Amino acid sequence: MPKITTPVSLGVIGSIITISTIASIIKSRSDSTARAHAGRITGGKVDEEEVSK
Repeated sequence: MPKITTPVSLGVIGSIITISTIASIIKSRSDSTARAHAGRITGGKVDEEEVSK
């Protein structure tokens, strides 16, 4: 079984992170509703009354 060297493994991980970041930036620039909000998992709207409880 062939072994994967550390530099190759790190290169693959770095490439995946870079591609994901670029894709996210492109998506958020083209769709302003695609931005994440701090402390939120979903992009749904929350009633202000629920937040103040």
